[in-house]
Amino acid sequence: MEKYKFRPYNKDYPKLYERELRKLRNILPKNFLIEHVGSTAVLCLRGKGLIDVVIAVPKSKINSTKRLLEKSNYEFRPNAGDKHRLFFRRDYISNNKTRRVHVHLTRYLSKPWCEMIAVRDYLRLNKKEAFRYEVVKRKAVKMAKGEGEIYRKYKSKYLASLSKKALKHGLNNLYVH
Repeated sequence: MEKYKFRPYNKDYPKLYERELRKLRNILPKNFLIEHVGSTAVLCLRGKGLIDVVIAVPKSKINSTKRLLEKSNYEFRPNAGDKHRLFFRRDYISNNKTRRVHVHLTRYLSKPWCEMIAVRDYLRLNKKEAFRYEVVKRKAVKMAKGEGEIYRKYKSKYLASLSKKALKHGLNNLYVH
């Protein structure tokens, strides 16, 4: 799978997320919050075509949830997260194409949870900002030449600004949509 290839929006993204949500609901406790985030959660936003999912759990459930995800073939990537967010990925085949899911595991109301939800909601409501983000992502893909660290570093300053703006505008409702 080409990880850092810029793709047009695909109308199947919501269906792919729903499929992933069903799988996660079958392996995780029902009271955990699960949301679709990232580019594929914003209608018409182009990007890498990865389905990003964020899961919020009580702090006391982080380690047991990590084990459940690993048992269900989500690959834990220790260097891809941070102290507030564990990162997993899973590849699967859909319509003869390899698809990738990124899962971000965090605590209820953590900084990553609030930022991811706020950015998603802000981009859904602000098409000009979504287009700016798309331009940044396109340049990041071009600059990275397949290197994840370069891709993330190129986007980091813009994403920090976008997160701050989204949170400031109060679009983060912190509830399941």
